[in-house]
Amino acid sequence: MNKLMLATTTALALGLSAFAHAQPAVGEPGARPDRAERAEQHMARYLDRMATELNLTQAQKLELEAVMRAQHAERMALSQRHREESRALRAQGQAQVDAILSAEQKAQLDTLRAERREAWQARRGEGHRGHGKRHRRHHGE
Repeated sequence: MNKLMLATTTALALGLSAFAHAQPAVGEPGARPDRAERAEQHMARYLDRMATELNLTQAQKLELEAVMRAQHAERMALSQRHREESRALRAQGQAQVDAILSAEQKAQLDTLRAERREAWQARRGEGHRGHGKRHRRHHGE
């Protein structure tokens, strides 16, 4: 029985090892596409589905694609502005907090911030391609 279990475990481990090595690395053909590529693929699938389900003409499909691209560009610009405004607001708040603290307290806070940043970066590295707990929970990882 133990020999059978050992043989099964070894075969499974070798199979999983071969599977893991067969996966393409980031940047190689067949690797997971970046965010822009995924957005492009999603839009193409959506347009194809709409064209089929709504029996769109080629002209309608082209018009819809133009609208979708324009909306996507506007959403991306809005997102970038929001990120920039959020960073500026965070920096302003940190400056106000720092102004209230003594030099010793500020040094201690700087240490705490650095520790939190390192912990955050370590957590980011644990997830699937940088995704955290939420992604793993929703994707069964």
